[in-house]
Amino acid sequence: ELLLARDPFGVVPLLHATLPDGRIAVASEMAPMVELLGSHARIDAATLSGYLASIRITVGDRTLLRGVHAIRPGHLVRVDLDRPTPSIETHRWWNPPTPSEELRGRDADEALAAAIEESLAAHLQSDVEVCTLLSGGLDSAVLTTLASDRIPDVRAFTAIGGDASGDPDRDAARCVASHLGLA
Repeated sequence: ELLLARDPFGVVPLLHATLPDGRIAVASEMAPMVELLGSHARIDAATLSGYLASIRITVGDRTLLRGVHAIRPGHLVRVDLDRPTPSIETHRWWNPPTPSEELRGRDADEALAAAIEESLAAHLQSDVEVCTLLSGGLDSAVLTTLASDRIPDVRAFTAIGGDASGDPDRDAARCVASHLGLA
């Protein structure tokens, strides 16, 4: 039996596929899957269509490659290897906690600040350079500001769409980056 589990928030990708010869492949990136599938690799046309028609996301466990599945955040995949063809079952192992009480005022402010600090501390742990993506929104501005307090040389990036002119989000991102000395 093979058990594959993904963290509750989906920080680290986890993919799996049954190869044509019946072996199970597991990877955190698509490139090894393409290599292992070789000439059997095929685009999942329905998923590609949805991906291109949306905000560039795939739905559920489907990926852009037919037969390669993403393990969803907070899910566990159980592979029974005692059969001629592996049997695969997916289960949710984690559910978000149910709020036990309503927070208000200062208590709510402190709980939110603590949650942001805890998440940021976890996400800034890295063996490689850390960067942020400034979208022009309030959440990316707050997180980039907090990250720059902890990592003096943090780099910030902004995605640019269209002809890159007259974009208020990009202008807001540039303003935050400039204020933090990142521009």
